[in-house]
Amino acid sequence: MKQLLFIFALLLGMTAQADPGDEMTVIWNRVLKRHVTADGRVDYPGIKADKEFSQVVSLFQKQTPDGTWTKSESLAYWMNAYNVFAIKLVVDHYPVKSINDIDNPWKQKSIKIAGKSYSLDQIENEIIRPTFKDARIHFGINCASESCPPISRTAFTGTNVNSELDRLARAFMKDTKRNKFQESSAQVSKIFDWFSVDFEKEGGVIAFMKKHGANIENGANLSYLDYDWSLNSK
Repeated sequence: MKQLLFIFALLLGMTAQADPGDEMTVIWNRVLKRHVTADGRVDYPGIKADKEFSQVVSLFQKQTPDGTWTKSESLAYWMNAYNVFAIKLVVDHYPVKSINDIDNPWKQKSIKIAGKSYSLDQIENEIIRPTFKDARIHFGINCASESCPPISRTAFTGTNVNSELDRLARAFMKDTKRNKFQESSAQVSKIFDWFSVDFEKEGGVIAFMKKHGANIENGANLSYLDYDWSLNSK
């Protein structure tokens, strides 16, 4: 009897510790694995026809983090939500050659979550950036464009979000298409220019780059590559 009570208590503990976004992330993970390549290219027609993508959208529309969620769980939710709804915006208007072919893609409040309307810009700049203050998020959210950091094939969870953001930041530093490093100079992504204030919190752009594996000297001259907004389609 004592053994049964112990097992019951253990199961209750496991349930209480479950990520509150588990159902969403499990299904989103399957969709990503089916329709995103290893280098982050997206099969938009495939996603548009995938019934599980519609299910993912519906789940994200019904739930937002509350006071019972940990900071990691909330961060994972909002980054997943950004990626889900950026893709939804594209597939709702597909075929397009660029997300910028859509009318006001960043500001339009087309995202419905728990009875509220959001834009992609609001999720990024009014929720994710000021709430979590983590420059690595710029390598986890995806703007559906060639120059954007490739979207991960792994959904974010409260458990993996920190290690995934580290992995994605390091991968971006090694990406010779999006950054061209030399010891004393570098041509780098406009992300480091547009969001320089976020990297200042990490000791500056160069300090952040070095921390995540870039071979660059302190005081190196930086210039910024043109941003390619063409669709990151498969």
